[in-house]
Amino acid sequence: MEFKYRFTFPDKSEHVVDIVLEDDTLSLQLKPRKDPPEWTKLGYHQCEGCLLKEKEHPHCPAALVLLEMVLRFKDCNASQLVDIEIHTERHTYCRRGPLSLGMSSLVAVCLPACGCPVLDKIRPMVFTHLPFASLQQNLHRQLANYMLAQYFRSRRGLEPDWEMKGMVALSEDIHTVNRNLCQRISSACPKDATVNSVVHLDCFAGNASLALKRKGLAQIERCFAAYFR
Repeated sequence: MEFKYRFTFPDKSEHVVDIVLEDDTLSLQLKPRKDPPEWTKLGYHQCEGCLLKEKEHPHCPAALVLLEMVLRFKDCNASQLVDIEIHTERHTYCRRGPLSLGMSSLVAVCLPACGCPVLDKIRPMVFTHLPFASLQQNLHRQLANYMLAQYFRSRRGLEPDWEMKGMVALSEDIHTVNRNLCQRISSACPKDATVNSVVHLDCFAGNASLALKRKGLAQIERCFAAYFR
């Protein structure tokens, strides 16, 4: 599974990022980088309750992904207008907008596939990755991903969470990861393009939690009226 992101700047310079994921597991194929910086080490702003152990994982997998973004976009400003092209096997998406918009979409593919135990739970969403999606569209995708996971849990004899009580906790765990990632890279990135993309992505992660807490799913529920008859 492949994605190609092309960012064209006003001076006609380009940044092209190729992403390759394994077909079965959707794990990210990332070439190891020699001597990653200190801020990528697992113990540097490590998330509370992180399941990874430093002996097996000396570096945070999510930080290693963002390192590639920092190195590529370190001199870029998040608000700079660029032409964004995203190519997949079957679709092409084009839009002019701030660099952070395209980078948020890029990060939304890479982080769930990086190997972080928390972000692993939203890795299946890469199957239906939708660049430039609205909050409502991403909310629908998040909830569908969570409920399908519960169906597969029930098939394996595990306790499913049909009431989606765990969705709020998952959103809060994702927020913790995003917050710690921002803390990691804010000292290393002279401009805000990479940090801004994570912050933008975090808004989507918190949207599902907010909707469930406030019972704000009425608009989505109305779309399923045919199932109530």
